[in-house]
Amino acid sequence: MKQKKRRMKRTWGEWVFDTVKCIIMAIAFLITLYPFIYVASMSISSQDAVLSNQVTLLPVGFSLKAYETLLENDSILIGFLNTLFYTVVGTLYSTAVTLLAAYALSRKDFVIRNILTKFFLFTMYFNGGMIASFILIKNLNLYNTRASIILPTALSVFTLIIAITFFRDYPESLIEAARIDGYNELQIFVNIVLKTSKAIVAVVILFYAVEKWNTYFNAILYLRDADKQPIQVFLAKVLSDSADSLMFSDASQGMMERSSLVLQMRYALIMVTIIPIMMVYPFAQKHLIKGAMLGSLKG
Repeated sequence: MKQKKRRMKRTWGEWVFDTVKCIIMAIAFLITLYPFIYVASMSISSQDAVLSNQVTLLPVGFSLKAYETLLENDSILIGFLNTLFYTVVGTLYSTAVTLLAAYALSRKDFVIRNILTKFFLFTMYFNGGMIASFILIKNLNLYNTRASIILPTALSVFTLIIAITFFRDYPESLIEAARIDGYNELQIFVNIVLKTSKAIVAVVILFYAVEKWNTYFNAILYLRDADKQPIQVFLAKVLSDSADSLMFSDASQGMMERSSLVLQMRYALIMVTIIPIMMVYPFAQKHLIKGAMLGSLKG
């Protein structure tokens, strides 16, 4: 009853404000969604429609020739598998490092936690730069190895701060009860803390998964062999003007067919690159919103 009365008491100005807000949100949503729909439509439209710029929003005609040609290219499969490897292994490693560091730095009985936290914050604003990073990777014998993509980006300070803020307000009674039961610190973290902190774990995993999936600059800088490079590097090459030789292994194809397919395959490869990571969001949305809010507002 009270809610109904409050709704009835809403002023004309509030109705106008809510209406304008909804319109602005709808426009923002459409502006954000349009590029994705356009790229998807271009990737499955007929080749003639793509060449003649007939596609404005929805597909014109239907053709999966671009996707079929992509699947026949070994370089794309290798790049996709490399990206999958860097994403899975890198996310697991970075998540473990971040959560362990965040839990340690959140403990009040850890004497040097403030000093170490400030050290991490310093690296968030100041770093050695590209040349110093390259020399370091070279001297560590990590150049042109898969470890050069995983190790240098093992820890994101931004994500670490969110996790620290979350763990600072973790119920101390649960930890004390576990200690009474004979648990050591590692057992408390693995068996108690992690199992009751699924929200922040989901946030950390999702943040790192997106970062690892979109790995590009470090791969260009540290990886020389094409068979170790992620699909994002191949995508960048395909989007360049000299991409024909990368996309076709059969030189007998006609010039017109090659030109039309190159244009359409660029859109198809973009879809292949972004769809897998987009599929993660619906499954992690619940924990993502909850964990991000708790990690940013607590303390």
